[in-house]
Amino acid sequence: MVFVEDIGKTLGHVHGACYNTGGRCIHAGCDRVIGSKKKFDKCMVCGGDNSACQYAVFLSARYGYNDVVTIPVGATHILIRQSSGSSSASDGIYLALRRRDHSYALNGNYVLAPSEQDVHLHSGSVLRYSGATKAVETIVGRGPLKEPLTLQALVVTDQKTPRLKYTFFVPKAPKRLSDQWLKQKARILEVLRSRRGHK
Repeated sequence: MVFVEDIGKTLGHVHGACYNTGGRCIHAGCDRVIGSKKKFDKCMVCGGDNSACQYAVFLSARYGYNDVVTIPVGATHILIRQSSGSSSASDGIYLALRRRDHSYALNGNYVLAPSEQDVHLHSGSVLRYSGATKAVETIVGRGPLKEPLTLQALVVTDQKTPRLKYTFFVPKAPKRLSDQWLKQKARILEVLRSRRGHK
């Protein structure tokens, strides 16, 4: 098994990598093994099959500056969309992101970012924001998030119904071992220790 650290310089990657070995590109999977076909799933699990993911979607919002959902640590493939429903650039509804400490990462305190920009989070994660003046306002990010963010909808007019949708994936928590299994494991270990003591 050959790992990419053993070869040359990375040329770039999306779901794996291509490594330059004297003008020839050798492909590696997300596991960084040369020739591997492994790819990241929606939860950014290398070689995963999306079975460890949870899917979430939201189809409505309320009037005012309000919380919609908290996007948790570990969330991946984040897509948030607010559509004005027409070619008009503004419908009086805007997206905002608030951190756990109640400071804002985006569009907080009634101050809007009008144009496209990267949203740099304290944890080093980066999201891409379309800008508040777009007919379809979006926030996208590959993740995984290293800090929780609260998505907020700022609705400053009651003329239109908000058209807010979000999707993201979250790794499922590993299954907890049953108490019965843990007791059985303890008994087996006790028997093994006692057998070693008799030798």
